[in-house]
Amino acid sequence: MISAPQLDAGLAAQRVELGGALRVDPVPSRYSTSYALHDLRVLREDEPPLALVVKDLEWASMLPEARRTKPRFLYDPSREIGVYRHVLDREALGTARCYAAVDDDDRGSWILLERVPGVPLVEVGDREPWRRAMRWLARFHARGGVDRDARSVPLLRHDECFYRMWMDRARRFVPDPRLTWVAARYDTVVERLLAQRPTFIHGELYASNVLVDGDRVCAIDWEMAGIGPALVDVAALTAGAGWNAADQMTLLRAYRDDIDAELLRDLDACRAYLAIQWLGWSASWTPPLEHAHDWLAVAVAATERLAGRP
Repeated sequence: MISAPQLDAGLAAQRVELGGALRVDPVPSRYSTSYALHDLRVLREDEPPLALVVKDLEWASMLPEARRTKPRFLYDPSREIGVYRHVLDREALGTARCYAAVDDDDRGSWILLERVPGVPLVEVGDREPWRRAMRWLARFHARGGVDRDARSVPLLRHDECFYRMWMDRARRFVPDPRLTWVAARYDTVVERLLAQRPTFIHGELYASNVLVDGDRVCAIDWEMAGIGPALVDVAALTAGAGWNAADQMTLLRAYRDDIDAELLRDLDACRAYLAIQWLGWSASWTPPLEHAHDWLAVAVAATERLAGRP
């Protein structure tokens, strides 16, 4: 756990003034998933306390299950730090304010963010917040790629090697004839993915990584941010929500008015890829409850639709 002196030193080095005394709360944040999160408060005279969260990005500070199963090649603390500091437009997108970030050998790797109010979208049953999240996603994607000044951020590149690597991993971890069937048709999936215009994407925009508070939609956990097809985020946000066909179409129309057969096929390619990624994550990994779906069935169904099978 990051100590108050470490935070003070990091803030002082960046000349960050919070306007009060920093106090580390003893209870970890309820949103801790892969990395250790701790809630902080800045106590300010004549003003309400400032609610913050510190995310410890050190590999050793990851939660034990995440550290055991996360592919090491994905780990780069400077990715999420760079996204918050150089890529996201907080005013336009409503993402969390970044107060400070450190990534060096002496002071560790951590990021200090606004503690965004609200609840994860995965816990919301009302349809309107989901539609609001899809409209936010459309605005996010409409902003396009990253500025020249942000090109040093080590974003993941969704290229052919990236997609095929996940299938190779999945086949090592999941000895199932259904996956063999999907693998024989994976060229079609990859071709569809590569044909889509690449843009800046969240990369893991599952409903558990989206907070909603009234009209505000806030995506969190940008560890897998990259350059790839926008529909990867659409596929993630609608994954496993249990929507019927009509609800799925309503959600899609909140993202884009003109839904045609080509878009649906591109979306299926993204669904197949995300399912393969889950299957290729780790040989000994069990997804958390919010992601505990039959990902092999998802990959088969999406590939069947792309292959034109009933």
